[in-house]
Amino acid sequence: MTAAGTRLLVLYTSLQMKIAPLIISVISVISVVALSSFLAGCTSPPRTDESPLVATEYAKGFDAVQTVLHDYRFELERIDARHGVITTRPKPSAGLISPWDKEQSTMEQKLETVVNQEFRSVRVQFQMQGSQPQGEEKTLTPSDTADADLTDLRTQGQPMQITVVVNVSRMHHPGRLPSTKSIRSTTYYQDPALVTRGVAPSSIEELGRDPLLESRLLASIEKELARPVPAPAPAATAPEPTTPSP
Repeated sequence: MTAAGTRLLVLYTSLQMKIAPLIISVISVISVVALSSFLAGCTSPPRTDESPLVATEYAKGFDAVQTVLHDYRFELERIDARHGVITTRPKPSAGLISPWDKEQSTMEQKLETVVNQEFRSVRVQFQMQGSQPQGEEKTLTPSDTADADLTDLRTQGQPMQITVVVNVSRMHHPGRLPSTKSIRSTTYYQDPALVTRGVAPSSIEELGRDPLLESRLLASIEKELARPVPAPAPAATAPEPTTPSP
């Protein structure tokens, strides 16, 4: 092989080594986006009915909420059947990088969660119909608090209204300096002023509620409530004793 041919071969090999990782990265991103879109299509759509969701049977509704939250991979923190409250621990997600998570409702949310470390927590409240409208705040008096503590929803025997609230928070790392070459090269610094204020090395910012996830959770709970309860298996009957023939 001539010297020119050798140089061309070396150049071609060098280009292959540089371009191949880029092609693999592009294919990986396209695959993740496609998988995320497919899994997003498998989740429940938002609830179209704007009327309050009501569980005619409290016990069935309470079990349905737990089933749905487990399906969304939330870890339950408080399960209070007496007062009708179910809460979850804040759940982190990597958005587009973790397509098995169902918290994000749009591609914009998936991309935001890739860049920012976000958490979502859920609170589900059961209330007797007509007790207090959704979204209306009320100043509780000592007598109201005492009545609420004495009320056991398990003994009321009436339909319950279900309210879902999803809160979103974001983790901030003010001293983090990401590297443009490798995540392992990320460095950190400490600002004494931020340490004094208690926001270093990290702090939590409350972003507000996520109405899209709230609506999707309500739709999933409504679907779970409509699922028929399997009929109990018939009890086995003992065979009749036979009398020996004379």
